Amino acid sequence: MFDIFDIKGGIAASITTVDWPLPNTVRCDLPHGTLHYTKHFVEDSQGLFDCLMQSTPWRRDSIQIMGREQLIPRQQAWIADSGLTYQYSNLTLQPQPWYPALTQLRERVVHHVGAKFNSVLMNLYEQGSNSCGWHADDEPELGKNPLIASLSFGAVRRFLLKPKRLSKMSIETGAQPADPAVPTRNDALIRVDLEPGSLLLMSGPLQHYWRHCLPKTKKPVSPRINCTFRSIVTPINCYD
Repeated sequence: MFDIFDIKGGIAASITTVDWPLPNTVRCDLPHGTLHYTKHFVEDSQGLFDCLMQSTPWRRDSIQIMGREQLIPRQQAWIADSGLTYQYSNLTLQPQPWYPALTQLRERVVHHVGAKFNSVLMNLYEQGSNSCGWHADDEPELGKNPLIASLSFGAVRRFLLKPKRLSKMSIETGAQPADPAVPTRNDALIRVDLEPGSLLLMSGPLQHYWRHCLPKTKKPVSPRINCTFRSIVTPINCYD
């Protein structure tokens, strides 16, 4: 395992140790975006894993990929305040109510991060063949520069980021023209091993310039749960 962030392909990054959201957090400043990784944000990660596994209304949804309907390679759940739906890949997720353990996790994240979150997208990766493909959390309902707080429980899984090619993107997404500071080499990649109990924050304009994924692995791994806290905003206020 490398030292938190493994950066390849000419990506300019500044890595420092900071005291936010907790002491000994590793901060990685990238061209157009910032990552914060806190290794032991949650202490009783196994107990919370068991609780989340049992209490979450997991479901296996289908999405549209190139006009074809396909089952997603994981289970998921959308927990949010009343009336807050979430849409991606022609799939609309209706909110399920908060339950005590998840409410307490949200309160802990809000307290330490200093931002409000009204929703969480949860993913369950039961085995190494479960994955999440390349994407960005840049849907309009998340606002211009969304803050994503990602908590991990269970098995260690590798998380990847790579630069977008912005020339084909609509300005309506909030993206800016391609910037030479963001490399477009095929080997430009950031790797992070997400450990149980860890918190990864993605902030700034990162979602407009970078994509991320959780790839498949052939290694034998136990199940993993990921909770990505976020805040839904009304489209009319996205770009004020």
